Amino acid sequence: MKHKKWAVLLMALALTCPLSVFAEKDGGAVPAAAAVSSNKISFTAHKKSRTDYLLLVNKTHKLPDDYEAKLDLVTVKNCFGKEFQVERETYAHFTELQADLLKEGIRIELESTYRSVARQKELTEELRLSEGEDYVKNYVAVPGYSEHHTGLALDVTIVKNGKTTDDYYGTTETPYQIMHRYLANHGFILRYPPGKTAITGYTYESWHCRYVGKDTAQKIFRQNLTLEEYLSDPSAQSLKGPLGSAKYWIKRNRAGKQSAKIIREAFGYLGQICDKGEFAGENGSARFVKRVGKQCGLKLPLTPDDADVIPLTRQSRQEKLAFLKNLAPGSVLFTKNHAMLYLGMGESKKPCVIHVSDTRWFPMEGEGPEGDNTTALQYYTRRIVAENLFFYDTPDRQAIDSLTGAFPINRR
Repeated sequence: MKHKKWAVLLMALALTCPLSVFAEKDGGAVPAAAAVSSNKISFTAHKKSRTDYLLLVNKTHKLPDDYEAKLDLVTVKNCFGKEFQVERETYAHFTELQADLLKEGIRIELESTYRSVARQKELTEELRLSEGEDYVKNYVAVPGYSEHHTGLALDVTIVKNGKTTDDYYGTTETPYQIMHRYLANHGFILRYPPGKTAITGYTYESWHCRYVGKDTAQKIFRQNLTLEEYLSDPSAQSLKGPLGSAKYWIKRNRAGKQSAKIIREAFGYLGQICDKGEFAGENGSARFVKRVGKQCGLKLPLTPDDADVIPLTRQSRQEKLAFLKNLAPGSVLFTKNHAMLYLGMGESKKPCVIHVSDTRWFPMEGEGPEGDNTTALQYYTRRIVAENLFFYDTPDRQAIDSLTGAFPINRR
């Protein structure tokens, strides 16, 4: 089982796995594994792929009616001899991901892949008879609205000693969390990440990957986005549109010569994915500020604890906002493990920043489907333009409240 909570298991499998997989795993009748699944591929189509690798299918976006007829699938087997159909390019990159993880001593296998709309209808009726109407309404994807229809979605399982194994949450990386670090290099994203349920409609699924192509996957990973955010949120698209242009912000806020140089250098920083989850060495936000300062001939402070940083901790939200409005673009804002380079005021008349974060959050074992406790694994930095400094905006907290300091370059 992938979760200790039985209810979560039922929901996850009903939404993302065919019924046959549920029966095999729950019954414990898993055969001894053979070598890595490199079986002969049986092609079900030979036409040139016209697949839309950024197709959005979720609870509110339906699969296009003519999509399945155009889908280029290959038929493959996993190491247990179970057959699957996968979109051709997706499977090619999955095998590369599989080989890469083997070098880490981690073996992944396919558990659920393409499922037709017709099969989803059958599954819905089977579960309606066995579990009842309420169960189907709450836990089963409506036919036509499951991402598994695309052929681009993969549920994977960890195999150890010839058997599938559990994914335990904790303060150290699990096999799935290590896999997450490799996904973007092979064109995949973690489709339902923790803390994004309100956006995706699904709770955290450590095993559910989606192929989107390498360039897109790396942008989504570095910016800590969901596919929904990447495709629709203006700030998620900011690195591609005018908001991702240094020229736009320099012109909009009439940045002076020094400010303009800093902003140009900041936009050239693409972030860096660290190798492991350790907290050793200089953090990513400090690297970001150091690089920008060095390129501009400035000694910028690296942390909110530096002596020349103006403390903002005891100021109210209104006082902080008034302070920011008087800052020159290119000033550096701080909070713990974060650095934000101030770009000036945006269209919404609110402060905008380039945000670099040192941590990504994963759930620990706890109550509730996503865990009440969290732990940060520092294995990457992200670089994202936040149109509004309130980029962490919840009913009880906004990001501006957590600002601890600022270094205004117009002091020099």
